[in-house]
Amino acid sequence: MQTRNQVSQAQLNVKKQQLELDNTKKTLYKEIQTAHMNATVAQEKYQAADRAVTASKEAFKYAQERYNIGNMSVFEFNDAKTKLMQSGSSQIQAKYEYIFRIKILEFYNGTPDVLKF
Repeated sequence: MQTRNQVSQAQLNVKKQQLELDNTKKTLYKEIQTAHMNATVAQEKYQAADRAVTASKEAFKYAQERYNIGNMSVFEFNDAKTKLMQSGSSQIQAKYEYIFRIKILEFYNGTPDVLKF
């Protein structure tokens, strides 16, 4: 009887471990999907920030021309300059967010040099 109970207990433990393995696989798959989605969003954010910098540079160029001929006040000129700097800062943040998300995907992919830049 004791041996039969031990065999039954061992079989239950095997089933339990299999369920835990399946659960862990599903959790890992979900984390990888989330990491991929985050990387895609970060890439789109970086591209949008890049376009914003281009637009801000153009707007600043026109503001500088207007300021030079006297059609713009110092405050408006400084506002245009501030917006250019803010868009540049956002671009840099988006770039490094994207790099970080890519490194996470490389980690899940098993890339050995994931910590090298």
